[in-house]
Amino acid sequence: MGVKHYMDKLDKITLNLFGFQILLWHGDTLVMDRWRWLQKRIGLERTLLDVGCGSGAFTIGFALHGINSLGLSWDDHNNQKAINRANILHAWNAQFKTFDIRNLKYETVFHGKFDLVLCCEVIEHIIDDEGLMKGMAHCLRPGGRLLLTSPNYDFTPMYGEDHDAIGSFEDGGHVRRGYTMEGLKRIAIAAGLTPTEITYCSGMISQYVTGMQRRISRWSWLLGYVATLPLRLLTVVDPVVTFITKWPQYSICLEARKPLE
Repeated sequence: MGVKHYMDKLDKITLNLFGFQILLWHGDTLVMDRWRWLQKRIGLERTLLDVGCGSGAFTIGFALHGINSLGLSWDDHNNQKAINRANILHAWNAQFKTFDIRNLKYETVFHGKFDLVLCCEVIEHIIDDEGLMKGMAHCLRPGGRLLLTSPNYDFTPMYGEDHDAIGSFEDGGHVRRGYTMEGLKRIAIAAGLTPTEITYCSGMISQYVTGMQRRISRWSWLLGYVATLPLRLLTVVDPVVTFITKWPQYSICLEARKPLE
């Protein structure tokens, strides 16, 4: 029995003990920030497409709210992990499919099928961001909504990040630094969507805690996680501290709607 077996077993134990919320605590504080932003915007939609779903936390979260949810990822391993987690949490209406999201605008099987499309911290990895935005717009039914987050162009680098370390190939890293409000509006409108709200999430405290976690995790992921766990409580006052210090928030958050035909 290898490390993978024991990690899967630990995953199952923690999910059974703590439920869905533990998926949000597995990663850094930015994951929880994005979920808080998303959760406030859960409406009466019945179908959701999660574009670039990773290991499925947000797909499962929406499914547990009664929404039929499909997560797309190019990674078979991540999809299998997501399927296992959904089964443990009884999120029976969460499904996952291995798919290259760069082909979304061409794959008509998804077009016009979803009330809600979700895309979190993905578009900055894709060279043809306008094509991806158009693909997501095609997948929406008339009147449907897009919820998208991406790095704020003006963010302050955390530990392990560099504004100038932007790749020119789609190798898993960022191909652009992020988006301004005007830039995000432009590609949304070009895709036929109407931006209804652009906000931000993940302030100064959240970024500092995440940076500290990443720094300590160079030696041990577990040590980094445990050492910063108590500090997560400080994120309650993050909005106030961020407002006072005028610290640039890490993610820019777009809500846009597909016009009724």
